Amino acid sequence: MGDIEHVNAGLPWAPHDNQQLAEWLMAGISLGEIASRMGRTSAGIRSQAVKLAPPDLGLGAGEVIGWLRVQLRHGHDWRRTLEERLARPTRNGDRWGGAENERLVEELKGPQSWEAIAHAHDRTRGAILAQAARLLLLDDETVTWSRSKKAEKLRRELQRDAGYDWERALQVNQASVRSPAWVFVGVGQSPEGALHVRVAATEAAAERITAGAGVPAGTVWEIFERAVLPDYAAGDSEI
Repeated sequence: MGDIEHVNAGLPWAPHDNQQLAEWLMAGISLGEIASRMGRTSAGIRSQAVKLAPPDLGLGAGEVIGWLRVQLRHGHDWRRTLEERLARPTRNGDRWGGAENERLVEELKGPQSWEAIAHAHDRTRGAILAQAARLLLLDDETVTWSRSKKAEKLRRELQRDAGYDWERALQVNQASVRSPAWVFVGVGQSPEGALHVRVAATEAAAERITAGAGVPAGTVWEIFERAVLPDYAAGDSEI
């Protein structure tokens, strides 16, 4: 039965397939229903839908599709996005690993241009700026800054402070982008230096979670408010 339902699974996507996908996403049809109509798997629909959106949004797949549904209604040019993806460096869109992040940090401490760093990583300049922005510890002022402004700020901080805690910033960022709203991220540092991250939909929930987090005694917590995707509404449940 599954083979019949997924008769087109794995087949190349033709232009009219992408057109139909974009129309159904814009109409708010669920991925499961689109998969059924197109004879593909839900995972295949999700993967292709993500390709219709810019690659450097810094969001998880679910949030990217939410962004896409909204922006298609406002004229997002998915055809151009697909064309640009085909022309992009081969590593663009690949997951960033710890070693590559460390390498990026060292490069940002030096005089290399953003373009040179991008070439060395086989990624686009936009992808490098996006990742650099994720390594910046945010405050009430910088949280609203553009990606490029955050990236430039990070570069100045790394060149000024050899011990800048970009790893902590990355943990906060990774925790927050998985949550579909304004979130409150609690970051605790235990006496031995280990970092602990908890995420909640409200500040009160974050305080409850960090109070009973089950981490070593003496852990010092800070709570940060982060915007993820304003089109979604936050609930009061703990995450």
